[in-house]
Amino acid sequence: MRRLTKRERIAARNRPVTVYLERAVLAAFKASGKDWQKRVNEALRDWLLTHSPV
Repeated sequence: MRRLTKRERIAARNRPVTVYLERAVLAAFKASGKDWQKRVNEALRDWLLTHSPV
């Protein structure tokens, strides 16, 4: 059995989605540098910890 590549492991746990963000929010995350999408995901995960799921 072959081992999964890093890209395949990430794809197995993440799903592509379209999200509409305010321009200022998107610009702030992009200005923070490489891996800005990862930081958006972390911010959403942190938000979920303090808010009850619907």
